Amino acid sequence: MSFASLKKAASTGNSLSKLTQEIEKLNQPQTTGADERLWKPELDKSGNGYAVIRFLPAPDGEDMPWAKIWSHSFKGPGGQWYIENSLTTIGKDDPVGELNRELWNSGREQDKATARVQKRKLSYYSNIYVVQEPAQPENERNVFLYKYGNKILLNLKSKGFNVIPVNNKEEEIDGSPSYKSVVDIKDCPSIINFVVPPNIGIEITKDLVEKGYDNFWYQPGAESEEISNYLKEHGKNYIDDQCIMVVAK
Repeated sequence: MSFASLKKAASTGNSLSKLTQEIEKLNQPQTTGADERLWKPELDKSGNGYAVIRFLPAPDGEDMPWAKIWSHSFKGPGGQWYIENSLTTIGKDDPVGELNRELWNSGREQDKATARVQKRKLSYYSNIYVVQEPAQPENERNVFLYKYGNKILLNLKSKGFNVIPVNNKEEEIDGSPSYKSVVDIKDCPSIINFVVPPNIGIEITKDLVEKGYDNFWYQPGAESEEISNYLKEHGKNYIDDQCIMVVAK
């Protein structure tokens, strides 16, 4: 699907350490039901939901407005589940990771299959402000923790799109090689999709516009008036009011 087609479809919807402590609490057993600090959109029968949220900026003294958590979740050979955060999150060696390396290096396909099942998964936690949520209006004007991962990457890949992740911290994301910058990608991508806070996105946008990129898409929470005005001034194509997972078919 071309950028023009997607745009047409769209036009027709405290400190980081404290945040990390809150995340650790989320992983403790809950006896009173869902944790009220964690926000999830209300979905309809078709699996779609709508809300307007804003990612809150990084607190003073912090570089990033999110906490990154690696975790493992798999069923072992005895039928019991192993669900734990990975020690690699805090820069330490993790026993599951070490076991997976041994399995992968064994050369046996069965061992490699086991390592794939047991591989670590990446999630992010951010503070968000719920601006509008028709299905749950009681959430509006409140701040929550929001857990998210690589849903866009997996969703678009499942629909047949060639998706190239960009992350200056990771070499691979869900089996796909990751680039540190868009400019490192050999073939110019048809669309650049942003899933970063606006204060980071504006700097990346300016750099990419200067380098000649034309088509930009900003996920809800990644857009801003400053970014929109900049792209208008430079005559670039952009979408900033729709989720690409909803529009792309």
